Amino acid sequence: MIIANRDLRNWSQVTLAEKLGIQVQNLCAMENGRRTVSRKMAIKLGEIFGTDPAAFFDFSK
Repeated sequence: MIIANRDLRNWSQVTLAEKLGIQVQNLCAMENGRRTVSRKMAIKLGEIFGTDPAAFFDFSK
């Protein structure tokens, strides 16, 4: 979902990482499933993309 939302906006990984305040390596790891998206990060992603944070994190757990 991160890649799809980023691609819709034509943002590079560098651009999104800067908006999130994280390193590009961490973003790459999340996009490729090597790092889980935390609740806090899901909320940030939702705010930046203007979408429901639940698209990035299962809040029911």
